[in-house]
Amino acid sequence: MKGERASLLKLLEQELSYVFQNISLLDQALTHPSFAHEYSHNFLNHNERLEFLGDAVLNFCVSDLLLTKYPRFDEGKLSLLRASLVNERTLGEVALNYHLDRYILLGKGEEKSGGRKKTSILAACLEALIGAIYVDGGINAVRAFVEREFAPLSPEDGKDISFHNYRGELQEIVVKRFRVHPRYFLLGQAGKPHEPVFEMGLSIPGVLRISAKGRNKKEAARRAAKEALKLLQEEKS
Repeated sequence: MKGERASLLKLLEQELSYVFQNISLLDQALTHPSFAHEYSHNFLNHNERLEFLGDAVLNFCVSDLLLTKYPRFDEGKLSLLRASLVNERTLGEVALNYHLDRYILLGKGEEKSGGRKKTSILAACLEALIGAIYVDGGINAVRAFVEREFAPLSPEDGKDISFHNYRGELQEIVVKRFRVHPRYFLLGQAGKPHEPVFEMGLSIPGVLRISAKGRNKKEAARRAAKEALKLLQEEKS
C-alpha cells in the first residue's frame, strides 16, 4: 500500500473511531472486485470474502442488539426489525455517513458508470468493513460499531419499522438534476447532556439551504434530507 493511500485511510479511521492493527484489512474492505481484476494479479485481493463475513457478523450483532432492546418482542417482530436495519438501503445510508464513496477503489469501467455512488456497492463495502473490523479487533469491536450506528436507527417503541434512505435518494436526484452533491453540516447542539438535540444544516449549492433537528446528528441529517426531497418534488410539480 502506497503512503498516500495509507494516509487517506488514516483519515477514515478517525471517522470510524477505530484504529486498525492491520490497516491492509481496511484497504481490502474498500477494494471492489473490478479494481482487483484490472490492477492486481491476485484476484482474491478484494472485498468479497470480507463482505461475506461481515454480512454474517452484522446480522448476529444486530440480532443481539434487538433482543436486548426489545425483550418482549417475538421472533416475527424481531425479524421485521432486523430486516428494516440490515438491508441495502440502510447499509448504503450508513456508508454515506462515513463518506465511504471517497475511499473505494474501483475499476475504470465501474468508475465511469457511477459505481462510486451505487447503493449496492456502498452497502457491500460497509459489510466488508464490518468483516475487517471483526478480523482485526474481534466481536466486541463490531458490537461497539453496531451499537453506535444501528441502535439510533431502531425505533424506541419498535412500532415504526420502516426505514427509507432519504439521504441516498436525495443524493441521486441532486447529482442527476443539478450536478452537485448535498452538503451536511452541524449547526448546533442543545438540550440536557443525556437528552441532546442536534441541528444539522443541509445545503444544495445554488438550490436550497435548510435545517432539521434530531436526537443525534444522523437522525437530524436524515430529516433534513426528507424535507429537501419534499421541497424538490413540490418545486418540480
